[in-house]
Amino acid sequence: MPIQFIPNIFGPKTPHSEKLVADWLKADLRASRYTVYHSHGLGAHERVDGSKSSGSVKPHGEIDFVVLVPPAGIVTVEIKGDEVSRKSGVWYQKGNGYSQRINDPIAQMVSNQHELKRRLSTKLTESADLQALTFAGLVIFPKTDHCPEEIDIESNEWEIASYAEIQKNGISGCIERAINRTKRTLKKNCSAPSAGLMSRVKSVIRADFDLPVSPIVLREEEEKRRTELTEQQYQFLSVVEANGKAFVEGGAGTGKTLLALEFAKRELLQGRSVGLFCYNNLLGHWLKGQCDALQENIGEEKIGSLFVGTFQSWLRSVVHNNSEVKTLMDQEILFRGDQHFWEILDECAAFAIEDLEPKFDTVIIDEMQDFQNPLWLPLIDKCLALGLKDGRWALFGDYSRQAIYTERGNTFGADELQNELHGYGAYSVRVPLTLNCRNTRRIVDMTRALTSFDWASPNGLGPAGERVQRLYYRTSGEQFEKVQAVYDKFLNEKFEPNEIVLLWDSMSGSDEFEERAHLAGLNLCDWAGDKLDQGVIQSASIQRFKGLEADAVIVCNLQGLSDLAIQQKLYVAMTRARSRLALILPHHLKDKVDDLMSEYFRGQNYVQS
Repeated sequence: MPIQFIPNIFGPKTPHSEKLVADWLKADLRASRYTVYHSHGLGAHERVDGSKSSGSVKPHGEIDFVVLVPPAGIVTVEIKGDEVSRKSGVWYQKGNGYSQRINDPIAQMVSNQHELKRRLSTKLTESADLQALTFAGLVIFPKTDHCPEEIDIESNEWEIASYAEIQKNGISGCIERAINRTKRTLKKNCSAPSAGLMSRVKSVIRADFDLPVSPIVLREEEEKRRTELTEQQYQFLSVVEANGKAFVEGGAGTGKTLLALEFAKRELLQGRSVGLFCYNNLLGHWLKGQCDALQENIGEEKIGSLFVGTFQSWLRSVVHNNSEVKTLMDQEILFRGDQHFWEILDECAAFAIEDLEPKFDTVIIDEMQDFQNPLWLPLIDKCLALGLKDGRWALFGDYSRQAIYTERGNTFGADELQNELHGYGAYSVRVPLTLNCRNTRRIVDMTRALTSFDWASPNGLGPAGERVQRLYYRTSGEQFEKVQAVYDKFLNEKFEPNEIVLLWDSMSGSDEFEERAHLAGLNLCDWAGDKLDQGVIQSASIQRFKGLEADAVIVCNLQGLSDLAIQQKLYVAMTRARSRLALILPHHLKDKVDDLMSEYFRGQNYVQS
């Protein structure tokens, strides 16, 4: 077995003299059992003069070679190449084009030997190990023919080796002579050391380790990249502002909601009356919180008026603020029944909006693809002071895979919506968003693989991020155990409880998901984005969480992958995650997931998840 060097590669700046000694060691068959540590660093330590402390501290030290010689020898080797001299007690080294003062190599070897012994004494847990070891030192002058006996180098002769001695005795002979003569001088017991001594020394002298990147640093880098990409998207707002009418399309994570908020802010600062609508209650709640903070930041500056929330909640407020229409609605509900509530609301809202003053100068709708009710576009036209034709409006939507609130076949897409708008004489600029400002590349790739949907420009993707976790369960109890395990893992990665959300499909499996989770011991609460106690898991159905996002997302309670409706919900759920994503799936889907991943990543240049 060849000699083991750690590291086994010498850098370009390694002195030629050290490479020369390394070559001698490699060529010496007896040295094949050695382990050699090259350039072993020492931190701050006291200098040692002879066997005593000098009282001064050396800020840093380095041992040229530490040689482990089985069964129990450790030799610290100091190497001085080229021409070496000592004048008036000062050591010098001179070579091709240089001449410099150097430290006393003997004192250096002794000091390093004592410091290495001291450090090992703190790491070897068995006191017998330290007693069994023999620490010796050797100074090698590989380019000096020999050291004349009449020269007093102030060292033991066995601690010095020149070129001639190495050629005569071999490098191993010089090293082992230092060990044996040190043993004899110290009168050490030569009994066999305990088994595994050298392995224990190796485990501490230059132990392998990993210093993983802090999850907090990774997330800071991810957030910086997202900010850069989002700022790139703001260029589109100048187009929207200039035209006054815009239909903005983009897949999940392309910054639609942020652009909608920014556009609302700019319209308010122009003194306009703004309606910012969405469909989803949770999203409406979040948008209102963002706009409340926005208005506080604007302060005393004169701005326009703002309504923010779901379109349904605004329709109800308009009806309730018109006593005549409210009375009409109450009568209609009594006559037709509660099951027709929303239909009656739309009809009555049309009357109430006729009397509404003032109406909106600007209407902004986030998640426009959810506005599938054919009666709502006429209501939007009515609530604009100048109508859809001459009023200001911006519609932000993802018509690819996010229309999950309607039955299959009953949706209309972007082209159909644009044709409807043309019927009002409303012609808008159509703005495509393709840069993904939210998800890491691994989340995007996994979403593409499992949903067969490609929506983000590869050039606009964010940081690579961590791998998407995939866990499989066979029983309901096992599913919830894995949810808890992933949640605990995210906490260990320094995520705050309010940065983690559990998403589940309310349409597949049992509709009693939350009750089953509670019985399994999970401490769930409805998502609100607020501060939480440790151990409480924020939870929401995929349908309710649509349009929102979280730093870490756990997805569960999905029973299939092939059905289009489930694929759409999976797309929504997975793209909610900013930094970390975990999928907890029934075991019968494992082969399907593996096949989809294999098919997607075959020949791809994406970062595999």
